[in-house]
Amino acid sequence: MSYSSRKNLLPKDTRRDLPKKPVLIEEDKFQKHKNYSSSSLLLNRSVLSANDVPDVKSPYGSISHGVRKIIPHEMACKLGCSGKKCKYDSSNWPPEEMAIPGIFSHWITDDIIAMARPRDSLIKETNFIQKIKEAGIRSIFNLQTRYEHRDCGDGILENTGFSYDPVDFEKNDIYYYNFELEDFSIGSLDKMLDMVKVFDFSISEGKVAVHCHAGLGRTGLLIACYLVYSIRMNTNQAIHFIREKRQNSVQMKDQIKAVKDFENYLKPLRIVFFQPKSDLSESLNLESGESNKYSSFSLQTFLIRQRLIFHGNERKKFKNIPKILCACGERFKEMIYYSKSNELSKRSDEYDRKISRSHNGSEFFNISLIIEALSTINFPHVVMKNVIYYQNLLNDSNDGYLELSKEENPFVLSALIWSWLDHLKEPVLRDQEINILLNNFSENGSNFETANWEGLERGTFETVNYLIDIIRELMPLEDNFKNDLVCQLIAYLTQTQLRNKRLENYNESFDSVSILNSTNKMKKNNFLILKSVILNSIDKMVRLDEEILSKSIMKSKSKKSPRFDDENDDYRHIERRETSRQKYNQMDY
Repeated sequence: MSYSSRKNLLPKDTRRDLPKKPVLIEEDKFQKHKNYSSSSLLLNRSVLSANDVPDVKSPYGSISHGVRKIIPHEMACKLGCSGKKCKYDSSNWPPEEMAIPGIFSHWITDDIIAMARPRDSLIKETNFIQKIKEAGIRSIFNLQTRYEHRDCGDGILENTGFSYDPVDFEKNDIYYYNFELEDFSIGSLDKMLDMVKVFDFSISEGKVAVHCHAGLGRTGLLIACYLVYSIRMNTNQAIHFIREKRQNSVQMKDQIKAVKDFENYLKPLRIVFFQPKSDLSESLNLESGESNKYSSFSLQTFLIRQRLIFHGNERKKFKNIPKILCACGERFKEMIYYSKSNELSKRSDEYDRKISRSHNGSEFFNISLIIEALSTINFPHVVMKNVIYYQNLLNDSNDGYLELSKEENPFVLSALIWSWLDHLKEPVLRDQEINILLNNFSENGSNFETANWEGLERGTFETVNYLIDIIRELMPLEDNFKNDLVCQLIAYLTQTQLRNKRLENYNESFDSVSILNSTNKMKKNNFLILKSVILNSIDKMVRLDEEILSKSIMKSKSKKSPRFDDENDDYRHIERRETSRQKYNQMDY
């Protein structure tokens, strides 16, 4: 890949998703109406239903397809392109076939234009680049290899190996990418995913033009894979949609198969909640026999999949923390922030700006209810129905996280967090992680103050630390509430069962909860040490909070800033969270 002036590939703020079916409304007050985001693509109704779209076929017959795979590239060019009279290297097209005047081109979506390769004469002798800029195009994707189709039209420039000089675009603030694919080829799945992620980023910054030679085969392949990646079209939907705008796109049987392979390649990477194999074929429209690709996964496997499918800031943010936990956790933090601000009746203009969603005084924004939700073991049936709804939505569409960001029921959020941790193939804190903590505890002279999480894998450390941070946000708490939350956290991090019966051998503060392995009790000493290390971590975070608050008060008093008067303690309390969490991470890892 070659590109200019870009070092950081930033993700789009939002995804353009297909409309989803409305959710059934439960009579219970916990159920909320679901408002789905609309797609910015104007899709034909026939494209929306996967069942109504016929299987796509190559425009070439079997003989033509076979010949093109066998004969050398230069000979295929001479036979199929007519040399200097190559129609794709000319402007002899009706106006409706030239979305950009002077070149065979069509808008596929509002943001993507597919076109034949530009010519140096077109760029130098006309205002072609100005027309590109007027169309809002910010990036050019070239899928050609150097020196291909050298005899077509005006030929190629020896100094660049292409029919034009990419510098002409770059000088006009149009970004240029070259992902080389042989004519009629498909490339590897890993390479296609990299291409699609860069393509996705480019669209977030402006419209994109894509070309190969004719702008049909490789160009259609990339755009189809992008539609599969970005809005989860299936192969038939994507190719039919492109061909409605630009006939004969995605030309070869191998290219059609490549889109299907890419679709199947993405499916396991998108799974947030593992489903039994018997349900997978129906829920994900898998072909017969494909469901054996899907199996339960561990935390580390899930994080690897996230890194593969995310890019830019999204990949950086969720490098070591599952997005599902962050989505629920951030929603909890918003609820806690709102609850504390509401209780103290301290609502500033700055606060109103930060909380962009309308809460409408929801009864769920209540600290006591949030604590109860996070401490709950057995959730009501209606809550679990909503959890199953979210599990399917997160697996099947891009709307899941958007919907989750609006969820107002803390019991649903809590059930999602605990059920995700519990359904992993192995616990987040396995025996080896617990042994590491025990060794750290022993090496520090059995001192909980100095014991830390050093030695854990980064993903494990940051995931556990993030969940602890949710409890920290609720502080100050009475000891019995804090104890219940920590015990709940330990139970799901270690995948042991919580049962409402007295455990005689445990300390008094833990006599209301029993943590049991599926076959053996968790060792008493292990549990007590783990519990103490987590409680100490929370206390460390709180102390850091207080230190930062104290410094900010002193600083504000010295500057006599009205923003930091005694009436805005809650605002300062929220503002210092991120700083103290970062300091804690540096201390403990």
